[in-house]
Amino acid sequence: GENCSLEVRNVVGATRIDVKGFDFDIYRLVEAHDLTARLEGNISGDPAKHVDMKLTMNSLEDFDLRIQDDHLTPEDVNVFLPSPDQLVASGSAAPILWVSGRPGKTVLVTLQSAFEGVVLKDQPDFLSTSTGSLTAHAGYAAETHTFTITDAQAHSDELSGSFEGSIIFASEYPQFDLRLKATRMPVDRLLSYALDDE
Repeated sequence: GENCSLEVRNVVGATRIDVKGFDFDIYRLVEAHDLTARLEGNISGDPAKHVDMKLTMNSLEDFDLRIQDDHLTPEDVNVFLPSPDQLVASGSAAPILWVSGRPGKTVLVTLQSAFEGVVLKDQPDFLSTSTGSLTAHAGYAAETHTFTITDAQAHSDELSGSFEGSIIFASEYPQFDLRLKATRMPVDRLLSYALDDE
């Protein structure tokens, strides 16, 4: 297909996402087991928000999906967040996402992204806009209902650190075991912020 339009409504609540001017190919080679799909287009019809998706799939336990977006904005991100308010207030990112299905109903996820001028909703005053990079490796095991963050690292002009741990969804309430290690933070501004509250 060429120069197509795709509109997905009610992603979360009454949200909507549009991909316009996109081309796609879906094919399986002779005697091959894998199905291959490729999609390229522009989110909201904006050429600056070019998205490229490639899927190779044999089964739900054997697939690889790669998604790259050149310019993701808060409006694009908040479509997928279950909140009436925007979690991300401003900024942009250029993420590359890999999702792989593996035996045992396990899904592996890797995310790499540069970000610029990011401000979160209700962000503390001691933090300013953030520019830097994020790398994360995680997985979800459906049989044990466990989401595991094996390694996540963020580096910015004023905050840096790593994050790891797991969340188990097997019972009525999620069980958290998460660890955060900060290697850089604006200590002077943090102390001033804390003392001003006192």
